[in-house]
Amino acid sequence: MSTNTLATNDAPQPRVSVWSSLSIADLYARFPACFNASNPRPLKVRIHKDLAHALWVEFVANRVEPEPRMASRILLRQRVRRLLNRYCGRPAYLQVMLENAVRIDLEGAPAGKVSKQDADYASARLAVEPPAPKPQVTAPATRAPNLPNDATLTEDN
Repeated sequence: MSTNTLATNDAPQPRVSVWSSLSIADLYARFPACFNASNPRPLKVRIHKDLAHALWVEFVANRVEPEPRMASRILLRQRVRRLLNRYCGRPAYLQVMLENAVRIDLEGAPAGKVSKQDADYASARLAVEPPAPKPQVTAPATRAPNLPNDATLTEDN
């Protein structure tokens, strides 16, 4: 009696991270006192730790997965860093990074001030012009002659 153990319906599906769908719009919705597209404010130094922790607590409370895994937590941290890099790299955010400007935490409460070094870095990033587009390479005007496969090569061909 033969049974087929490799049924296509039983094949394990690749796991997609629950964090892959997390976007900046989600941060605007979940933390409106901190993230604002039209009026950004400098964020607390190392806010990525607070943000990852808050999202992880929400994740565990809602039991999105039957068992929270360390890999999921690592993926969350990576996603949070990518989102913050995108948010903090916007020109509107860099423009508000002025020396001694008040930084805020996730609740919008004051959490330090912008240092001179951070302000200088932001202004330097604003001053950098986007790279010029690379010139397009055009095909050479002359075509190589069609030679038979057994032709001897010379300097002319």
